[in-house]
Parts: sequence; C-alpha cells; structure tokens
Amino acid sequence: MKVAKDNGDIIGLDASEYIRKEQLARQAIKKIDWKEFFHKDVQVVEDELAYVENERLEQRLTHYLTVTRDENGHTGTYTVIVDTETAEVIKTEKLD
Repeated sequence: MKVAKDNGDIIGLDASEYIRKEQLARQAIKKIDWKEFFHKDVQVVEDELAYVENERLEQRLTHYLTVTRDENGHTGTYTVIVDTETAEVIKTEKLD
C-alpha cells in the first residue's frame, strides 16, 4: 500500500501477491430450476458465474443473478447471489 506522506491519503495498492496466492477449490455446479427456487412472480433476467466471498470468508463459485419482480404494479430489480454447489443465498440486494 502506498500512502501520501503529506496528507495520509492512500495513493496506491499492489494486490498482485494476494491474487497469485489465492487458491480456489473446485466446486460443483448443480443445476437449479429457478422457477422452483423463486416465487412465481420472479423472473431471472441474467445469470452469470462469479466467485464471491461468503460469511465464512471462503471464495465460492456462485450464480450472480439479476432478477425482476412485480411489486404492486412496479418492477423491482434485484441482484441475488446463489452458491452453485449448495444453493445457499449468499446475498440479495435491491437495485435502484
């Protein structure tokens, strides 16, 4: 980490050593039926795979989903992150 001497602001960071040491374990990708997983009013708009850190600070391969849901005549858009092996919901976030 590089810190400015005059005001203490962070001016740089070298994370390459951390990235090189990161070991990602193999993880199964189980097929998930999103129509059964979510309520009937939820539509999956996008499904991408991404590594995300869970509550136990483990890197897990996940479905990074963008979903929409009818909310009293308005469409709500959410990001839902689901573990590919356990189907555990790691995070849900409402988008503006």
